Amino acid sequence: YEVRTNTSPGVAGPQLIQSGSTANGVTTANVTGVNTNTNYNVYVRSSCGSDGSSIWSVVYSFKTECDASAIPYTVVMPTSGLPECFKIENLNSDTNLWTTSTAQTGITGRVMSLGANSTLASNDWFYTRGVQLVANQSYRLTFKYKKGTASANQKLKVSYGNNLASTEMTNQIVDVAFVTNTDAQGVFFDFIPSTSGVFYFGFQRYAAAA
Repeated sequence: YEVRTNTSPGVAGPQLIQSGSTANGVTTANVTGVNTNTNYNVYVRSSCGSDGSSIWSVVYSFKTECDASAIPYTVVMPTSGLPECFKIENLNSDTNLWTTSTAQTGITGRVMSLGANSTLASNDWFYTRGVQLVANQSYRLTFKYKKGTASANQKLKVSYGNNLASTEMTNQIVDVAFVTNTDAQGVFFDFIPSTSGVFYFGFQRYAAAA
C-alpha cells in the first residue's frame, strides 16, 4: 500500500508519505506521519508472489482532522469558500448552503451567509473548528448577525458539542427565535462547560419557507 499527497502510485518522491505491506489476510494498517487538515490518497495492490504484484487500485481519499484551537479563538474569513476547518450540514437537502459572502453594513470583512428557500423550511448548520475548553471555566462567545430583508423569516440557534453533527450540539447557548434586525447586531453570550475537552460551535438557521 501507499499513502501519498499526489495521484502517482509507485513513484518515489516527497509526495509518498508512507508505504508498506501487510501479512496475508490482514486488511488494515496504521498510518503515521500525516499532517492535520490535509488531503491524502491511498492505493493498494496484491502481492502475487513470484509473479510480482497486481496493478494499483483506484484511489481512496481522505482528509485528516484539524487540531483544536486554543483560547482565544477568532475566525478568519477567507476570500471564498468556508473558513479553515469549518463544516456545514444541510439537513433540509436543498441547494442553499452556508458559505462566505461580501461584507455587510456594520460588519468588517466577509461573513457567513445562507440564502432563503421559498419552498422548504431552513435547517442548516455550520460548525467551527474545535476549541479546547476547560470544565467550570467561564467563556464568552461574540458574533454579529442580521437578516437579509425585512420580510425574511429567519431564526438562529447557537450550540456547542463534542462532534461536528447536529445531534452532538447538546449544549445550547442562545436561541434567537425571531431575527428582526436588518442591520448587524453585535452580541455576546457567556457559558460554562461542565466537562473539559474539544468542543465545536454550531450555528443553525431554522425557519419556515420564506
